[in-house]
Amino acid sequence: MQLIPIPLDHVRGTVLAIAGGDDPVWDSLSSAESIAQERNATGHKHKALLYPKAGHAVADFPYFPEAGGSYMGGTRTANARAKADSWSHVLQLLKP
Repeated sequence: MQLIPIPLDHVRGTVLAIAGGDDPVWDSLSSAESIAQERNATGHKHKALLYPKAGHAVADFPYFPEAGGSYMGGTRTANARAKADSWSHVLQLLKP
């Protein structure tokens, strides 16, 4: 799969990239790392949260039961832990 950079040239705020390493949709782990490294090199304060055993839907509300649906990678445990951990970072980013 070809990695196409997400254009962030006009982003003025902080970017929080949340990614799972078992993402069957795209290479989100490499993309999240790349975003943080590239933007931080320009003096911005971006952050990448990387969860190697989680899947695609890690940047979602935590504590909701997972029922059926399509398989988006990761284990239920890894996905639940990633969602719970990343949620506090999302809330911190949104504080005024």
